[in-house]
Amino acid sequence: MAVGGEAFTTAAAYSIFSSPGSKVGWSSLLLGPLKIPRNNFIFFLAILVKLSSLDKPWLSHLGTTCILCQDGQLETHDHLFFRCRYARRCLEVIRQLVRFYWLNREWLRDVAWASVKWRGRHIINAAFRALLASLVYHIWQERNRRRFQQLDTSSSILAFITVGKSNTEFLVLIYLSLLVHADCIDCGGTLAYRG
Repeated sequence: MAVGGEAFTTAAAYSIFSSPGSKVGWSSLLLGPLKIPRNNFIFFLAILVKLSSLDKPWLSHLGTTCILCQDGQLETHDHLFFRCRYARRCLEVIRQLVRFYWLNREWLRDVAWASVKWRGRHIINAAFRALLASLVYHIWQERNRRRFQQLDTSSSILAFITVGKSNTEFLVLIYLSLLVHADCIDCGGTLAYRG
């Protein structure tokens, strides 16, 4: 069907309906390999500060303090990720297991830092992005388990679960990466496929 004398194309329709806004910096944290959709969805909501934390006015009837650390702190995204004593302990265990470094300032500043630091297709960057999404997901799930089911998990166990669930995807990607590199030979600075 012709529109204005031109043939219809998907690209033309996309350009009509999409807004010409600027690209958000944190999109690099959500793209690439090693992504688990449920982790990414919760991570996406956390980046947008849209998770139903208790600082939202419509949730004030549930109380306002963090159920993870029980220090009387207001439950905000900034507190949950990673100023909460419980979340910091998870982060510390993960840091010891896989040398995962996190600045631990304000949540949105740290997200901006990570989106620059872990940008690109390198395996380590992809692994850290997936690990961060997994950690945010598991902390949020633990918060919900404690609030709604009265069940709790220690921070060390949660850290091991986070790394363990992410580890399967990491190992698959590393294995595939090694297979590709094994089929390549160095030809004076360029790689040629032997296959």
